[in-house]
Amino acid sequence: MKHTFKYLMASVLVFSLNSCKKEKLPDLPDENGPYYHIEGLVDDDSINWEVGVDDTWLSYGQSGVNGMESFYGQITSGENGDIIRIEIVRPEIYSNGSEISAITGANLTYLVHDAGAVKFNFGMNYEQFNYVLVKNDLDLFESANQVEFEEFGVYNLAIKFSDYSLSESFLVPIKFGFEDQLLHTGFNSHGEGDTLFLEPITLQGQHSWYIDGVLISSEATVSMQLNDGIYEVKHVFTDGNGNEGNYTTLVRFKNGNFQWQMKYYYMPPAEPTSHYGNVIVSMKKGGVWYSSTGTEINLGHKFAVSNISTELNIGQGSGKTAFDFLFRSTLFNEDQSDSLYLPEMTGRMAVEFN
Repeated sequence: MKHTFKYLMASVLVFSLNSCKKEKLPDLPDENGPYYHIEGLVDDDSINWEVGVDDTWLSYGQSGVNGMESFYGQITSGENGDIIRIEIVRPEIYSNGSEISAITGANLTYLVHDAGAVKFNFGMNYEQFNYVLVKNDLDLFESANQVEFEEFGVYNLAIKFSDYSLSESFLVPIKFGFEDQLLHTGFNSHGEGDTLFLEPITLQGQHSWYIDGVLISSEATVSMQLNDGIYEVKHVFTDGNGNEGNYTTLVRFKNGNFQWQMKYYYMPPAEPTSHYGNVIVSMKKGGVWYSSTGTEINLGHKFAVSNISTELNIGQGSGKTAFDFLFRSTLFNEDQSDSLYLPEMTGRMAVEFN
């Protein structure tokens, strides 16, 4: 049986800016000064909003895309209260060793949601599929060996195994559309008798291993004896530039032996994708919000950034990235009944990240 899951929030990858020793850049201009602006057409209407003029103002916010962190800057028109927001999905890595920024490219790709499904994998233990119970939108556990998602995000799936316990459940984060490609957070496991062996994809960097929420080792590889049971294993990986990510899954021991490590794979036609660093354009016009996430048209549209500058809050793990932009976008309201066309918008915006 297939199930659809929406808007379940999960713990997401985080980045520790404190681990990077960077000099503070010169302060960016006052956000309410005539520095940030946006100009262009909304359908056939021309706009030219300049922050600090006619009560037009800039604000920031932390948001999220179904459990994946994002951050935005938005300019609000002092004339009519309309808003244009530029939202950046957090990049997989913030630091390349020489600079830190919320934006890691000159041309950004729009985030456009697509549905898909993943199927669980238990290695050679094929019968385990028959005992998987997943909590659905009605908070009921039902038999399911694959799960459908309507949108990209990081989803915490509540799972039970009927051949193990009907009272104990486990939370497993599924990074649908946010597969790690630059940070090697995954790992493999096997067993010899009652001993579990954990091996990361790469031995480089720093590693922290948790079992059922308890730190058990900071070595690259781990071995430990376990009693029969199902265990949550979390691997936290930090690369040489201080970028940090994590991967969590389940392993099982039964009758004194290792049985399986739970994995998942994408069901065709869906393929593993990574939408870190994608951009979302939204506009509130006449009290109604319109967004770029609902149409594939935007995948062919340009969103270019230049003159990127970042100001870090040293010791606070946060900062502000400002940038010039040039973009084209088609926006739809929530029920797809109305749209706005922004053929060529230019200006300067800033986002805050932490």
